[in-house]
Amino acid sequence: MTAPSLQARPRLGRRTLLAAPLVTPFVAQSATLFVALLTPRAVRAHAVLVGSEPAAGSTVPAGAVTFALRFNSRIDHARSRVELLGANGERPVLTIAPGGPPDTVSVTMIAAAGTNTIRWQVLAVDGHITRGEVVFYAVKQ
Repeated sequence: MTAPSLQARPRLGRRTLLAAPLVTPFVAQSATLFVALLTPRAVRAHAVLVGSEPAAGSTVPAGAVTFALRFNSRIDHARSRVELLGANGERPVLTIAPGGPPDTVSVTMIAAAGTNTIRWQVLAVDGHITRGEVVFYAVKQ
C-alpha cells in the first residue's frame, strides 16, 4: 500500500516535459508584442519634414520661386495644403504641383523681398495630419 501523499501528486509524463519548452518562447513573444504595441510610434505615425529646397533659412532672389518639401513618408497631395506668409503681408494658398515623388510637395510662388514663411499642412497616407513652417529670405537683385 502506498502513502496517500504519494497518490495525490500529479505525475509528469513525456507530453508535459516536451510541451514546457514550447510555452516559454510563446510567452516571450507575446510579452514583446504587448510592449511594442504600447510604445509610442510618433515618428512612424506622422509625416516628418526631412528637407526643403531651398533650405530653411536660406536666401533666394525675390520673384518666382519653386519650393519643394520632402517628408519621411508618402503624402496625400490632394488633401494637403501650402500657404505663403509673404513679406508684403499677403497670404496666398499655393497650388501643389501634381505628380512628382510621393514623399515630396512642390509649389511655385512669388516671393516678396524680405522674410517669407511657407506654412504647410500635409496628410500622410496613414491618415495623420502634420503641420509646420519653413522660413526663408528673399532679396531684390
